[in-house]
Amino acid sequence: MARPKGQRGTVERHRGKWRYRFYEDGPDGKRIRRAKGGFATAAAARRALRKILTEIDEGTYVPPSGQTVGAFLDAWLEVQRPHVEPNTWMTYSYHVEYYLAPDEDACEAYKARTRSERHPDGLEKPSLANVRLQDLDEQRVSRHLGELLTRGKRHGIGLSPRTVKGVRITLNAALASAYPRLLPHPVQVKRIAVAKRAPSVYTPAQIKTFLRVALQDRLAALWALAVTSALRPSELLGLAWDAVDLDDNAMAIWQKQIKVGTRAILADGTKTEGSAALIALASWVVDLLRTWRKQQGEERRLWPGPTQDHNLVFTKPNGAPLKPDWANRRFQKLAAEAGLPRIRLYDLRHGWATAALRAGLHPRLVQEVMRHNDYRTTAETYTHVMPTQSAETVRAVAALFQPLRSTEAEPNI
Repeated sequence: MARPKGQRGTVERHRGKWRYRFYEDGPDGKRIRRAKGGFATAAAARRALRKILTEIDEGTYVPPSGQTVGAFLDAWLEVQRPHVEPNTWMTYSYHVEYYLAPDEDACEAYKARTRSERHPDGLEKPSLANVRLQDLDEQRVSRHLGELLTRGKRHGIGLSPRTVKGVRITLNAALASAYPRLLPHPVQVKRIAVAKRAPSVYTPAQIKTFLRVALQDRLAALWALAVTSALRPSELLGLAWDAVDLDDNAMAIWQKQIKVGTRAILADGTKTEGSAALIALASWVVDLLRTWRKQQGEERRLWPGPTQDHNLVFTKPNGAPLKPDWANRRFQKLAAEAGLPRIRLYDLRHGWATAALRAGLHPRLVQEVMRHNDYRTTAETYTHVMPTQSAETVRAVAALFQPLRSTEAEPNI
């Protein structure tokens, strides 16, 4: 933004202190007068004015704005809608609506739910909605995230660090888009400390126990594929027959099923670039898939009502897609029948990686099968397994020096 020709600004006495004034060109070409006061000395006001004029000349000046964080986030959500996946947008929207900029009704309901003898008027719901965007800084953001950790839930108890970490990611993405267009300075949201925990997984013996029950189920091929392929549940439920080559014992992942609100929809693409690579199938799993394909066609043929055909490998008897929540509940029911502890369907993927690393498979190969873009993702997720590899390495290297401890070695006198 260029300042008007000859613009130098002025510094003057105002209400016992000093202020500066200057003009800037508005979007319609008209000159807008700006002023800021409260400076203790004329020199301080001149320094601030020089800084503003330099920013205008360099094109880095951000005009003052009364826009609130709530208004900014609402506008940001609409801009993001066509550029992110539907489930990502829903996550952003959820975080804004409940944890970053809740509306007045939500704040009043929170206050009513948190009334107690100690707080007869209730608690104020943590919110950035009415904070002026240009007043936001790292301290204010950190204080807000801290409030979510202590009383972010609807009844005034704390959110989990993992949830607040997700809120922080959403806010960081939004604020990154605000600088330098709306914010005069970047606002970096500090990381949330989340305790790392090893994934809950079944041992190979427990997987065998699970399969003894699961292979009697209508969806036996689904459970077999889940424990042998390291696929994500979204990839299992979005797997298309066109992507499966039963003659070459291989498959590809090029679509997934994602949850958007209460709906499950099919979406093209994969979570990571490496996810599109060909994946080998075990021969006994291929046999199950061949049997299942025939059964699936027969089920659809005999279905008494309307049927659907989405070309999906795993479906309901009428051909409709399986919903993620249903698949997870069905898995847990079968696991309970097998007498196994409760874990998520997604944890079968973690179980594959854990078993592979404990069996001595190189972590780089595990990364390839898991289709992680970054080796660090594999290493950090399965740290609880990595020490076994390190210990074996240390023992192997130590064995090279074992002759130095033999009785034949002469002491150095």
